[in-house]
Amino acid sequence: MIECRPFRNDDPPAIAEIWGAQPPSRGLMQPMTAAAFEHIVLAKPHFDRHGLLIAIDQGRPVGLAHAGFGPTADGSALDRSRGIVCLLMSAPLANQDEIAGELLRCAEEYLRSKGAVESFAGCCEGVNPFYLGIYGGCGSPGILATDATALRAFAAAGYRPAQRRCVFQRDLVAFRVPVDRQLIDLKRKLQLDFQTDDAPVNWWDAALFSHVERIHSSLAPRGGTPVWATASFWDIEPLASTWGVHALGLLAMKVHDAAAGANPSIVATQILAESLRMVQSQGITLAEVQTLEDDQPMIEIFKRLGFTEVASGVSLRKSFV
Repeated sequence: MIECRPFRNDDPPAIAEIWGAQPPSRGLMQPMTAAAFEHIVLAKPHFDRHGLLIAIDQGRPVGLAHAGFGPTADGSALDRSRGIVCLLMSAPLANQDEIAGELLRCAEEYLRSKGAVESFAGCCEGVNPFYLGIYGGCGSPGILATDATALRAFAAAGYRPAQRRCVFQRDLVAFRVPVDRQLIDLKRKLQLDFQTDDAPVNWWDAALFSHVERIHSSLAPRGGTPVWATASFWDIEPLASTWGVHALGLLAMKVHDAAAGANPSIVATQILAESLRMVQSQGITLAEVQTLEDDQPMIEIFKRLGFTEVASGVSLRKSFV
């Protein structure tokens, strides 16, 4: 009989063992260590041991589910009305579907007990309290398409797709900015500025990115203002180290109102292309980006710069009311 209990301080080695037994996946950091799990997950200020559930079968840990919450609109606290089952993982045993199902049931009980009226399956943009840097890639794409056991468990429990995200990568070793008249014209007018790690904008921003270094780029007229576009990036660590490369991930990109009158797609292409050229000169060998599968304009920008799709994920949703 499968039993679930809250996390204990002596669980990280068993968690690392269960994690290490998962099928190979580009978006799943391997090998997992107890130290890495403690640094990326347990050290978060919003970690609650009662939300990290361990499945026990005949006295042995055989799976885990991690339930938590995203931020309020102003990023000052947790929004307990929206729960997230961030991770659902079971050992590759004959009864792994039973293990996953019981873990999910217990995770939902935890979320309901804290006031959740809905639950998301898989961390996604805006509701991603844990696992950035060890699951998913440069962002939180939901449940990876390779995570078959978890997807079966969520489907059986009544979860339905909320959003799908595509993951793209680009080798930067031979990267060149596209030769295009519009891009050349913009380069004459605008300059790129790079800054490392601005101060966090709120509590959630600090909690989420305390373990990473971010790089911010801005595109503005050569006089310095107003800013036409901004982008932020980060080193995808420790996940990228397991790929054997120095990789940079796009966190966010925005074309601002000051660019009114210009083609927003061209402006976005310019800031991304010039940013990639800059980090290429600093030894970055791979870039990764993610976007919603129906955001065709953004996908076209990525493809124009030579990105190819390497993975996908889905965030699912279930109402408790």
